[in-house]
Amino acid sequence: MNFYELIFISICLTVGICLGGFFSRSYGFPGFIGGFLAAFISLFALLGLANLISGIAHSRKIKKQVQKMGVFVALGSNLGDSQKIILDAVRRFQKYSHSSILKSSLWQTSPVDCPPDSPKFVNAVVGFVPRKSETPESLLEKLRELEKEFGRAPKTILNEPRPLDLDLIAFGNEIRNSPELILPHPRAHLRRFVLQPLSEIEPDLVLPGQTKSVLDILCDLPEAEAVVWLSSPI
Repeated sequence: MNFYELIFISICLTVGICLGGFFSRSYGFPGFIGGFLAAFISLFALLGLANLISGIAHSRKIKKQVQKMGVFVALGSNLGDSQKIILDAVRRFQKYSHSSILKSSLWQTSPVDCPPDSPKFVNAVVGFVPRKSETPESLLEKLRELEKEFGRAPKTILNEPRPLDLDLIAFGNEIRNSPELILPHPRAHLRRFVLQPLSEIEPDLVLPGQTKSVLDILCDLPEAEAVVWLSSPI
């Protein structure tokens, strides 16, 4: 039994004794019954509190890991049942990491640099710690395969409607500048549909090549793009 377990048991006993006296005085329960009920209630209450604290600590640990060496991917869809497509795609990302992934809300956004009359997008961002063997190039290939699984065909018109669009925004501090891959994404800091969900999961992130945090850049952007919150974190 460690120190924290002893503290936890001591608190349970103390609260149980106090509540036991309250039950005995208020409801006429015999002392031992009041004490038993109080200890039972306080135990479950403290267990719930302990789980909450543990969950918060775990979430903070994951966020620190993601910020230090994490991958951020933007998801978008404006063809088909876009909300369902994004939700299904987000679930697939868990297989790319040993740790829990960070997930933003779903956001509806206006098309940017798309053909006339293009449908609105549903957007989200995920963040995760990649597996040790992963590289930006190997992950990019997996993202392309995932797009194909959701029905994306080779483009015939620039920025035409598509069921799933995946953009690798950042891969830790990795820098790439090739025809196949540019890291960090060259236009991420200009796009509200990327920065809005990204600021939810990592507002203090400073993308490679930038001097301001994601949240600060978002606040400085003009209100040209319409961005509407759709649902809580997925």
